Amino acid sequence: MNGFRFWTKITIQTLGKLCRQRMLLAGIVLLCLFLPLCLAPVAESALSQGVSFSGITLAIVGPEGSSVPAEAEKLLSNMRDVSQYCQVRAMTMEEALENLEQDQITAIMVLPEGFVSGVMYGTNPDLELIVPDDRPFEALLTLWVAQSASDMLSAIQSGI
Repeated sequence: MNGFRFWTKITIQTLGKLCRQRMLLAGIVLLCLFLPLCLAPVAESALSQGVSFSGITLAIVGPEGSSVPAEAEKLLSNMRDVSQYCQVRAMTMEEALENLEQDQITAIMVLPEGFVSGVMYGTNPDLELIVPDDRPFEALLTLWVAQSASDMLSAIQSGI
C-alpha cells in the first residue's frame, strides 16, 4: 500500500508542477496532438516510396492441376472484411510472377502440395509468400495479414 501512496503522491506533485508551468504544459499537449499528424505523412512516404496505397492484390498459386487456389479465391472474395482491403486471384506461377514484375499484384502466396489436408490434420504446412523488394509498405502489410490469418487458423485448430 505504501508503494501506491508513493506513486500517487509523486504523480499529483508532477501534475501540480506542470499545471503551474502553463507554457510547458501547452507545449507537451501540442506535441502529443501534432506529432502523430506530422509523422504519419513522413512514415507513409518512407514506407511506400511515394506510391499511393490502394489495397493488396494477392495471387494464390497451388500445385499444378490443383483446384485449391480457385476455391480459396472464391472463399476469400466472399469475406467482406478481407475484400475491403484485399483482392484475391488464383493464378499459375508463371502468370503470378509476370504480374508481380508488372506491379499488377502485391504478393504471391504459394500453397504447397497437400495444403488442405495438412490444415485439416493440424500439421499446417508452410506457405511461401513472395513480395517485391521495391514496395516495403505493401510487403509489410501483406506479411501482417498472412500472420494474422495464421494466428486465427492456429486458434481455431486449438479450439477443435
